[in-house]
Amino acid sequence: MRPSTVQRFMIRRPLGQRPLSLEEVAARCGLHPLLVERFVALGLIDPVEGESKQFPPEATLRLQRAIRLRRDLGLSYNGAALVLDLLDRIEALERRLDQYERKAAFYR
Repeated sequence: MRPSTVQRFMIRRPLGQRPLSLEEVAARCGLHPLLVERFVALGLIDPVEGESKQFPPEATLRLQRAIRLRRDLGLSYNGAALVLDLLDRIEALERRLDQYERKAAFYR
């Protein structure tokens, strides 16, 4: 594994964890439900496929990160959504790179 100076946020959902309602997401983030609906419209979080008002548990972490980006860096919510999407892509690429490095180490 390679050293990294970037803090990684690993979001994993335990098996069998149920989706959260819009009200539960709002309560966990300390937000009004209408604001959570606005974040859905902006694309900050997505509902569970086939459900309009049910969200995966990791949606609360994503919203909390977006709020921190706005508060600490002064980003707009659209900017925060872009940053979070890029961080997700970087995380996925790092996972793939780690897999390739493990495979390469196996063949040495």
